[in-house]
Amino acid sequence: MFRNVYAGLRQRAAATEWIRDVYLAYNLAISLFLRDLRGRYRRSMLGHAWAILQPLMFLGLWITIRSFFGIRDSKIPYPLLIFSGMIPWNFFQGIINGSTPAIMNNAGIIKKINIDREIFLIVNVLNMIFDMLMMILLFSLMLLFYRADIGLNLLWAPLYLLLMGLLGFAVGMFVSAFGIFKSDITMAFTYVLQIWMFLNPIIYSVESVPAKYRFLYYLNPTVPLIEGFRNSVVLNQGPDWIHLMSGVVFILATLAIAWPLFRKRAAFFADEL
Repeated sequence: MFRNVYAGLRQRAAATEWIRDVYLAYNLAISLFLRDLRGRYRRSMLGHAWAILQPLMFLGLWITIRSFFGIRDSKIPYPLLIFSGMIPWNFFQGIINGSTPAIMNNAGIIKKINIDREIFLIVNVLNMIFDMLMMILLFSLMLLFYRADIGLNLLWAPLYLLLMGLLGFAVGMFVSAFGIFKSDITMAFTYVLQIWMFLNPIIYSVESVPAKYRFLYYLNPTVPLIEGFRNSVVLNQGPDWIHLMSGVVFILATLAIAWPLFRKRAAFFADEL
């Protein structure tokens, strides 16, 4: 009898400790997010407007030079084409580029507190969500200006952004797991992302890709997600289920590999930092 009572008390203590850890992690994540939000543009005159200035400059550049690259017209106005591609891509790219700095910038906390390192990557995701919401606000005005065909399929858009975020989180774990120990990996991946961007339908439409190569083109996991987001928001089209489900499987497989690898290497972050 006493053994059962003791076992019950241990289970309750473990459950209480788990709830406490989750609560502390939540408070730490919110505190770090608010700290980063206040500190990112502390000495800037334009402040958080910089979150949309970069994609606006990118938009202006490609509107100006598109004719030199022979980019054909599509059924979507070109500003909407670019911006609808930049929203998910910038979200994805920002999560990856910020993953290693998110760990390194919190070296003091990591050395003092024994806490799951994933929390710093989650805070980075929250920062990128804030930037994305700023872009979506401007994009909403553009949709109204161009009188886009907005309908119920708009509800699919958050799913595509969620999948882009999960994929970015998984790749970010890969990059930070090795980038903390070798900074060359982090720097090299910034160039990989620059090349990767042009392999996505951001400055051009999928229709610009020759039909015989589209099967290979869609093997890029970010292509169906960007195209799906664009179609749901601008064209009021539902998902392509084959591409969507293949993307979900790829993302889950990437997470299943990246997370254990990150946790294994994260045990040595404090020593390296």
